[in-house]
Amino acid sequence: MVIQERDRVIRDLEEKVAFLEAENREMHDQMDYFLGGERSNSHLSSDRHAQIVYR
Repeated sequence: MVIQERDRVIRDLEEKVAFLEAENREMHDQMDYFLGGERSNSHLSSDRHAQIVYR
C-alpha cells in the first residue's frame, strides 16, 4: 500500500510540474510578445528536448 501511495503522489507531482512548465512557457511567450521580441529566446533552447511522461 505504501508503494502505491508513493507512486500516486509522484504521478500527481509530475502532473503539477508539467502544468507549471507549460504555464511558464506561456508566460515567457507573453513577455516576448509584449516586449516586442527584445528578450532572448534562451528559454526555448532548453525546452527543445522537454517531454511530459505519464506512467
